[in-house]
Amino acid sequence: MRDAARQDKLADARAACAASIASLTRVLGAESPGLVWPLTLSGQVETATGAPTTALPFLRRAVALGTTNHVRPIEVAIAKAQLAIALQAAGHTVEAKALATEVAPMLAAPELAETRADFVRAFPALAG
Repeated sequence: MRDAARQDKLADARAACAASIASLTRVLGAESPGLVWPLTLSGQVETATGAPTTALPFLRRAVALGTTNHVRPIEVAIAKAQLAIALQAAGHTVEAKALATEVAPMLAAPELAETRADFVRAFPALAG
């Protein structure tokens, strides 16, 4: 994909994520577990745009909401994996490796193949 087209697509994704978070926050409240998925996607988009430090608050909040509420385990696993990836990209290697080691076994399910591929690129030593 051409660089300009990729940037446009990422900008659109960023705007869609922000709108989703704002809308769900108004409807469900700021502490709703319904925010886990759009927060995770926001973090993933920020990491993809080369802004892992910007991704961290989204992903930390997604993990916090996911682990303190009744959220599907698959959503928590994805949020934790994306947080580990962003931490690694942001240079927080000790925290990233600890979280990556925790989440790696959760990524074996076939429905997590895309997340696992991203995760293995960031943590090749945990591929096995």
